Amino acid sequence: MPRLWGRSIGWGILAMAMLWPCVSPAIQVRLATYNVLFGVGTPGSNDYLAVRSILQRVNADVIGFQELLNSDYDNWVTLAADLGYPYLAYGTSAGPLTGSQRLGFFSRYPIRSATEVTEFPGATELTRYPLRVVIDIPGALNPFAVYTVHHKASSGSANQFRRAIEGRRVLSNLVAYIENNPLDTEYAIIGDFNEDVANSQTAAFTNQPSGLPTSYQLGDRKSVV
Repeated sequence: MPRLWGRSIGWGILAMAMLWPCVSPAIQVRLATYNVLFGVGTPGSNDYLAVRSILQRVNADVIGFQELLNSDYDNWVTLAADLGYPYLAYGTSAGPLTGSQRLGFFSRYPIRSATEVTEFPGATELTRYPLRVVIDIPGALNPFAVYTVHHKASSGSANQFRRAIEGRRVLSNLVAYIENNPLDTEYAIIGDFNEDVANSQTAAFTNQPSGLPTSYQLGDRKSVV
């Protein structure tokens, strides 16, 4: 289960953002996404100071992180306190393809819930488990759902296929969330999508390509994770 806090101690690419005002004025929320490359570093180190300086300049209300590490977790919590973010969410689960990297959030606004997107039962598909938070924005009619993702890296058909499945599973999760919470129409998907800039167009697949991990098991095409 993700780790979630609501106390005081505690760019990238914006894929999609929809903030609909309904009958009230629109509330502006500044989002950022940051792949920190294997943790934020020890407080006082060059790495830590660089990350802190960048985030101070960006001055986002909500930050989605990629490549956090359990071994660096306390440093990340210290960074939140340094920057004045009272609310944190951290993905703690490790699936068969997840490895050591985790995802997380800093927020200036209360985080109502944090949920990791995991595989459909019997499947082994996701490189890093996406993390969804639902945030209460002061003055907004409805809560704001935000996903941070970190898709499979590298070129080649196998990795393109894995990214496509990961994106599909996140979208399925979002559709299911909206169906279960029909008033929650404000959402965003941010993160490190690892698309190969050498590709001129989107790949299409009619079957699984070769080169996938031996443990890779595709879930039901209609499954919702």
